[in-house]
Amino acid sequence: MDPKQELATLVAKNTAIIAGVKAGNRALSEAEAAEMEKDSARIVELKGLISRGEAAADRTAPFSEPVYDGDFNDEAGVLTKGYLTPEALKRTIRAGGADGAKALVAPGSSATQVVLDQRPVALGKPGANLGLLNVLPVVKRTSPKYSYLRQTVRTNNAAVVEPGAQKPTSVFTLVSVDNELDVVAHESEYIDKYTLRDNENLQQFVQNELGDGIFQKVTALGVAAFAGASGATVQAFQGNAMDSIYLGAAKASDLGYSPDVLLISRADYDAILLAKDTAGNYLYRNAEDSRLNGLHPVIVTGLPAKTALVLDSSRVGISTDKIGMIYEWDTLTRKALNEANVLVEGRFSFDIFAPASIVKVGTAA
Repeated sequence: MDPKQELATLVAKNTAIIAGVKAGNRALSEAEAAEMEKDSARIVELKGLISRGEAAADRTAPFSEPVYDGDFNDEAGVLTKGYLTPEALKRTIRAGGADGAKALVAPGSSATQVVLDQRPVALGKPGANLGLLNVLPVVKRTSPKYSYLRQTVRTNNAAVVEPGAQKPTSVFTLVSVDNELDVVAHESEYIDKYTLRDNENLQQFVQNELGDGIFQKVTALGVAAFAGASGATVQAFQGNAMDSIYLGAAKASDLGYSPDVLLISRADYDAILLAKDTAGNYLYRNAEDSRLNGLHPVIVTGLPAKTALVLDSSRVGISTDKIGMIYEWDTLTRKALNEANVLVEGRFSFDIFAPASIVKVGTAA
């Protein structure tokens, strides 16, 4: 079936479901709700196919995963939802200024697009960095409450043993840790519906800003969890920040871990990159990539003063649920005022499988 025909069929089917619900003055049944959510994913996919076919070659391609494209159906009274899967949390969820039009018109309606002279300008370039989500593995949990195993003792006593002698015992102690996903959420102010309709980029802009705020908060929570980990390894300041970071990573390696991530404050990071020798040459700007002492740096806030964290990304992680990020537009609460807003939320937690793999590094005396 032609994508446009299939799209029209799905929209008509869902409109009929809502009409039946309104006529019967009842709530959606579980079967109807499930059917509409399934169709919602296909509708998003079809709109992407149609948009790609009609867009100019220089326009950014839509997301390959079923990220909510923001359509409303306020005439029928639908509160639409969209999801960002955990896999998509590992990639930038921005369209990069893509010009895909937003269909904020109920089925059966028509509208003439009003072209605005300017696009929203994002402050701080949201989406350029997903923080810890760029560098740590994300695990999907099937329940908001879950348990995992944490290693608390790691003593290797392997040795050469003479015939008949007692073999040494190595101690690798694991304990079960109970954890729970926390909801991280916020919503936008209410926005005039016609402003959203008239500006094809505004809806995506609002979603991007709120999504960026979620990622910033998740990173801050992760920094607090790792910095406060009991049993972490400590590397005192020695010489300068770069030397201390190197020694901290070396200490983790000696313990048998594979350090690959550095959480560092902006001030410490800038001080390292601006360091010069006596001839005025920068000391640490000749690397082929942005790594410091082989570690991937993530600039964060909330670290204790004069402290950086060295991590082995295989011994810590981020947990989320099977749904991932949710983008939910509300066109009902202030329908009489022609206003809508969007709620963005997700559930996250942080897991520390081996506290000793975290090295708290002093970056100044």
